[in-house]
Amino acid sequence: MMSATNRFANCSISQCHRPSVRGGACQICDRPFCCVHDRKEFHTCPSLSEISEEEYQQLGYNEISELHQRLDVAELLKRASTLNAGQKCRYESRDSDTTGFIVGCANFHGRIIFDDQTEWLIRIPRKGFNEYPRQLIEHVIASEFATLKFLENTQVPAPKAYDFGLASDRDNRIGVDYILMERIAGRPWDYGDKDKQSVLESVADILIELSKYPFAQAGSLVIEQGDIYISKTASNRYVHLDAHGPYATDKECFLDICQQYLDLIADGQICPKWPQQAFAFYSIFATHVEEVSPSTNVQDFFLKHVDDKGDHILLDETGRVTGIIDWQFAQCVPAAEAFGPSYVTADPARLQSADAGLTEDDQRLANILRGKGSASLGMMMERDELMRRFRNGISDLDSKKEAQHILRGLLAVMGRPQPEDIVVWALEVCRQDHRWPSLLSLSG
Repeated sequence: MMSATNRFANCSISQCHRPSVRGGACQICDRPFCCVHDRKEFHTCPSLSEISEEEYQQLGYNEISELHQRLDVAELLKRASTLNAGQKCRYESRDSDTTGFIVGCANFHGRIIFDDQTEWLIRIPRKGFNEYPRQLIEHVIASEFATLKFLENTQVPAPKAYDFGLASDRDNRIGVDYILMERIAGRPWDYGDKDKQSVLESVADILIELSKYPFAQAGSLVIEQGDIYISKTASNRYVHLDAHGPYATDKECFLDICQQYLDLIADGQICPKWPQQAFAFYSIFATHVEEVSPSTNVQDFFLKHVDDKGDHILLDETGRVTGIIDWQFAQCVPAAEAFGPSYVTADPARLQSADAGLTEDDQRLANILRGKGSASLGMMMERDELMRRFRNGISDLDSKKEAQHILRGLLAVMGRPQPEDIVVWALEVCRQDHRWPSLLSLSG
């Protein structure tokens, strides 16, 4: 029986009609597999942890070589020069400091150096995006460009954006999906204590600045006919979700995200290793939405950097913040999330455990906000970490035990009693849902 839930791709095994696991395509052969056929007896490629460092480096080199076969460098330089008052420029595929490629998990960056020594970057999605629908990829790119254009009119130190193009556009002579943007000088913050006070001071300034720009809906920014407005949310940082929304209320937003996750888990498209624990996680959020989103007369939403783990912050040699980068998947969210505890002040180990609660850095940032005259933002920062746990989710875990710890942590944040047996508790939560038969087939 074919699934009624939307799918990004189908399993590549012949005669299999299941959807593939989202974000789970093999990084060796690039084939997508369902939750059943992504096992050694069906798919024999080694995992990245099983190959040598030399083999891993070769994979990256092959990917970037293929990308450059599609990239028309001459057209890129022509376009960049036109956008910069005709100034001549050259292209470099490697960083001048490390001589390595400038790559992250999601994007490759090539350097455009002008005669006056200013630098731009061309930001190109990596091959991992190939398993996602074209419409979603294009929305993510257009939304990041719109976000950067919006930030140019604020005091947030984000890169200036000059252009974007889509590979599907016949007028795009550069040949790839891309964004052209300013290159901001600086090194990524290494989470060290030496620079932490300076970083948190800057984070507080940015939160205060973003609080000046409320939006009427939850979603992601796009540009149409020169105007920036709210459109569908550009998935999320895991690229688990379809574009969704926009939403007029926070409750509508949270409930729809929860239902998307519950449908996808029951369909085997995400969290295939621990489906019952994951299903229980989002079920609890869906049934306790009042705690996640307390009633308020104000329904304003604010722009949030959803992947603010710390390495998105660039510093100069003195520890001063020079820029905030990587605005992919940014979205407008309720105030409680936009100004509440986030990744930048989280303890990653605690976030993946039953040890719930605010961190010292959460409290430290709250105090800085109050010291800067923003008592309301300080209160939001120290309210609780429910939204941080919600957005972090329960995927990409090493063991079922870790998933169980996260469930206990969620119950602790909500002030719920801890069940003696978390496995039995999760099963009872799942059995109450109409998707239980589908979920049971995955667990069997």
